[in-house]
Amino acid sequence: MSTLTTVGGKFYIVCVLLTQFLVVALEFSPAGPEFMAMATNDTEYTPAGHSSTAFTTVESDGKLFLVAMYYVKYRDRMASKILVLKLDLLKRAKVEVMSTLGERSFFLAASSEFGASVRAKQVGLKENCIYFLKPDEKGLYVYDLGRGTTTIYNPGPDLEDDVTPELLVTPW
Repeated sequence: MSTLTTVGGKFYIVCVLLTQFLVVALEFSPAGPEFMAMATNDTEYTPAGHSSTAFTTVESDGKLFLVAMYYVKYRDRMASKILVLKLDLLKRAKVEVMSTLGERSFFLAASSEFGASVRAKQVGLKENCIYFLKPDEKGLYVYDLGRGTTTIYNPGPDLEDDVTPELLVTPW
């Protein structure tokens, strides 16, 4: 699986391999496109007993993050563990597990591997949380990174249960 995002004027594709992350940077210049590949030396992050992982890339304050959702079974509805991994692009994509997002919160889309970072208080959200949608569900999930808990919000009976809301972000 790979995801695409942009950080500092470069495009990054993050491929999740069995025991490492491969980060490919693409920069456009007058001489033509330039590619640079970086791999981590880190061992697999999937906790013991988990069979699948969903990753989403998020750019936040010029840094590249992966939100990893770990599932015990492939078709589980709820992730049993969620981690935020920071890729250090200057140190050849060294991975650091984040314990806080600080004043920020992340939004993750349901039907793609797209994520956005916001200053939580500016938009009326709780800091240090990951807000996410799931395909074929109408609920809004909120994972509190500090507490390690997930809350689901039901928008009410007016929406059908199998609706997949989509995340749209506009610059402000």
